[in-house]
Amino acid sequence: MTRTFSLFLTTALALFIAGCGSGGSDGPAVVHNPDVPPGNENVMDHIRVELVATFGGDDDNLDAVLSGWQAMTVSKDGQIVALDYQTNQLKSYDGHGRHLWTSLGPGQGPGEINNPGQPRFGFDGNIYLPNHSGNQLTVVSPNGAFERSIDMGILGLERPGFQGFLDDSHALFYKWVRGTHGGTVFTASTDGDWSLADSFTVQLPSLEPANPLLIMWLELAPLDGSIVIPNQFAFEQRVYAPDGQLFKTMIRDKDGLAGVKLIETERGYGQVQFSQQKAPWELDDNWLLVQSSWDNNWEAQAAYMKNPTGDSRPPSDRHESLDFYTRDWELVWSLDAAQIESLFPGGLYLADGQGHMYTYDSETGMGYKYQVRVR
Repeated sequence: MTRTFSLFLTTALALFIAGCGSGGSDGPAVVHNPDVPPGNENVMDHIRVELVATFGGDDDNLDAVLSGWQAMTVSKDGQIVALDYQTNQLKSYDGHGRHLWTSLGPGQGPGEINNPGQPRFGFDGNIYLPNHSGNQLTVVSPNGAFERSIDMGILGLERPGFQGFLDDSHALFYKWVRGTHGGTVFTASTDGDWSLADSFTVQLPSLEPANPLLIMWLELAPLDGSIVIPNQFAFEQRVYAPDGQLFKTMIRDKDGLAGVKLIETERGYGQVQFSQQKAPWELDDNWLLVQSSWDNNWEAQAAYMKNPTGDSRPPSDRHESLDFYTRDWELVWSLDAAQIESLFPGGLYLADGQGHMYTYDSETGMGYKYQVRVR
């Protein structure tokens, strides 16, 4: 099954930005990584993948079946929690794939969810699920019991993007800013009653006009007490302190990458994403993983967007990679799309920091857990 990121055009959405912040007197560190690391032709000799569990597929117990999984989280002791978008339920499995419980459901009341987001485990062991329609975080215990709802309005935030926890006392959020090339990152103290602790704005200088209809938003990753933000316009990852100080910039040196472009068409400005880097996943104490995609014929695609004529749209030349970085952001190995597909059926969703990766096959509804070893 071919798994690539789709090219899209929209006048109402803009993606992934990062920008401001300053380092110390010598400025933030910059790490330049090559397109393909030396010795990468032997990459398959250095990556070992073993299937250790499956979950959520065909089962006589309908509560265990994942009918529309699009988000998941894993605890430090291996408990899997997946969000079933078809049923608006959380479904939990142990590290061996055995169904533990099914919780929540559709609705507007306590313990019910509508328009949910990505669930996250907290340091307290509870599961935190954004419930965007109610501007709330729904809190569920490790055994599936509804605990409480946290009103984001008390933080002065309207439908913020919940991104997990920096540490055992601080949660992380983002808030897009309409009509600008920027957004705001918030940290909130979780001791007692939740309250805002700090914030900073990321702004991408751009000569492109900012259409008032466009929404600029961020994908963030809490990592070792820092905040990592992919900058899709430059195909790089930026590492920030919670107060907005820029520590380090990791640049993926690939010739001809376009990132995200605003293209003027007959209908106004449209946004096209020709390349993408996702926020990093922690595989274990030694490795960070970044999933990337890019279109080698982006210029032809852009030309067609500006002047579409008949059936002359050029075929997409889309590529994908899974990059293995050290914790210092040095690129060591890179798997291409064919190698990824040979190792992992279904879409890549998550690494749990304990040496495991998780995928989901949308055709069968089956989730897969793999042990990944790098040498």
